Amino acid sequence: MSTLSRLVGLYADRAARRQVYRLLVRAKFLRAQFACYDITMITRDEILKRRGDITRLAARWGAHNVRIFGSVARCDTTETSDLDLLVRFDPGRTLLDHGGLLMDLRELVGVKVDVISEGALDGRFGEIVRREAVSL
Repeated sequence: MSTLSRLVGLYADRAARRQVYRLLVRAKFLRAQFACYDITMITRDEILKRRGDITRLAARWGAHNVRIFGSVARCDTTETSDLDLLVRFDPGRTLLDHGGLLMDLRELVGVKVDVISEGALDGRFGEIVRREAVSL
């Protein structure tokens, strides 16, 4: 069973499953479509300049406490670096909100973006991410 099938299967309601499937297929399509972005390298300063836009988008999708981690937070980005964000979602938010935020952020900053929910972090990886995360 594919990851896509497993994710869609989490939703019992047929309409919700269909909506999740469309969102995930669209995200996969966008990943392929935007393999080469206009910006050659994103920097921490560029992201901080867009703080207001990023936090407004996050609030629209029920996310707050947006933090940067990874190479952008450490200021050691390269041409292939992506933007890694850690967020806290409001209770009751779904994968649709997560995916919507992800796609809107990619469109806004013009580079690949990874969004991780704070609730999904555990173990050693979670410790590292929390330690190096920088607030917007």
